[in-house]
Order: sequence, then structure tokens, then C-alpha cells
Amino acid sequence: VWQSPRGARPRARLVLSRMCAPRYHTLAAARPALAAISSSRRAIAFVAATAILGTLFYQLRRRAGGCNPAPMCRIWSCSKPLAAQLEDEWPSWPPVSRNGIPRDNLPGWSAEVRWRSLHRQQAAAAAAAAPQTRLVFLGDSITEGWLRSGFSGTAPSIPQPVNEQLWHDAFGLWSPLNLAIGGDRVQDLGWRLQRGGLLARALRPTIFAVMVGTNDLGAGESWRVVADELVLVMEQLHAARPAATLLLQAILPRGGDAWLGGRRAQAAATCAASFRRPAQPATHKSPSLLAQQGAYAPR
Repeated sequence: VWQSPRGARPRARLVLSRMCAPRYHTLAAARPALAAISSSRRAIAFVAATAILGTLFYQLRRRAGGCNPAPMCRIWSCSKPLAAQLEDEWPSWPPVSRNGIPRDNLPGWSAEVRWRSLHRQQAAAAAAAAPQTRLVFLGDSITEGWLRSGFSGTAPSIPQPVNEQLWHDAFGLWSPLNLAIGGDRVQDLGWRLQRGGLLARALRPTIFAVMVGTNDLGAGESWRVVADELVLVMEQLHAARPAATLLLQAILPRGGDAWLGGRRAQAAATCAASFRRPAQPATHKSPSLLAQQGAYAPR
């Protein structure tokens, strides 16, 4: 509860769920200093307090529950897919905003601005795609790494000219487009394709190469959720571009996390079983598109 220095009446009330104890102590220690501010500086004090509370809000949003080691997926759901039917819309953050984005895990405004800028650049590239563009890459930082270091909420991306040259040497004849953003999860890719304008009318490649899902597992989502959402994104992509071939890459391991390896295998097996059903779209699965194209070399 924010009160005026004279204690006359509350000016605003903000409820932050699962606030950490150290942050409460910080606000409590700041109260005497705020009370001592003269009336001519109350406006400055209010602006400063608003900035502090805004920072705490974004820290809570990024940590998904404060200092407790809770999985980040609790902001949405760790055990239930965010979309289940072909016509379902992928949600945005904040849910009540008309200008929301799917990335609820960004640490602050600057990261959100940079994510929006990168997404708009890629949507513009998709809208200007030439008929010669026959190969489109979709995914997270693993795929974005062909051009630059993956998008990060805390640091700018760094160009990777060696990787980009290898990418063009291997796929240049296909006039490829790389529309991946680091940190994106399955739900983020689904939103970008469905509501973000990434699947522009001019974008009609022969092949979509998709590798996404590792960030979902890293956020603590159930492997069943990852598998179900991934199947839905592929079905929606197939419905929008039925003539295109979909190359679904396996979810790569994450570091040395033994527990994650088993969940990755379970998710991959579930996806494979789903795509073998006759009712599902014909989807080509490949253990390594790069190996087939000869881009993977000892160096």
C-alpha cells in the first residue's frame, strides 16, 4: 500500500503476488526517507517509487514467482497447453492488452522493445519474400545462431559472420530466410505465425525447417505440454501452407541436465507418434537437415 508522506490516505494500492521477503524489507527501509521529503518534492518521490515498483513487477514476471525456485512456466501453465484446437489463438502478454506480445519472460522494457523490433524486421522480410525463397527456418537461438548470437533480454546480439557464410554456402541456392528468435518457445512461435504477421501472404516456401521446444522444457513445462503444443503449431502451419514440406527437427539436449534428457526423449516420441496418425498432415522428419545438406563439417 502506497501512502502519502503525511499518512493522510492511500493514493494507490498495488498487489504483487509472491513478493520476496528482501524486497519487502527494501520498501520498508525506504519509508522513513520518503516521509522526510518536503512537499515540494513529493512528485519526484512518487515517480521514483513508481519506477521501483515497476522494476519489481518485471522482476517478478521474469522470475515467475520471485525468489522461490519455481518454474517460469507458472506464469501461464506448466501442465496444460495454451492452445488445443486448430482454430485456437495463441495468447499474448499481458492478456488484456491489444498490443501484447507472447514473450512474458523478458526482464524489462528495453528487452521488450528489442524483441518487438526484431520480430517486425523478420515480419517485414517475410512480407517481402521473393518467389525464389524456397527454404524458411523457424525456431529459437539454435537456429538464429546461423546469423548472430541468439536474442537475449540482457545483452545485444553479436553478428556471426563465419556461421552466416556457412549457412549461405549450404543453403544459398534455396534463397533461405532465417526467422528464428532466441529464447522463443513453442507458444511464442505459434503466436508469431498466427497473430504476429510472420506468415505473410508472400511467404510460400517449398520447405519450412522447424526446431523449437528446448526453451519450453527449460522453463519447466511438462513434456506432454511441449509435445501437444508443437503438434498444434505444425498442424496450423500445414493448414496455412498445405503445399509446403515441414521438416521437424528433434529437440536438442540442454547442457548436462540428466532429468531434461528423459523429458526430451518423451516429447520427441510423442510428437513422432502423433505425426504417424493418418489424420495428421504429412510431415517429413529428419534427424539432421544440416547433415543432409552437407553443412555439418569437422571444423
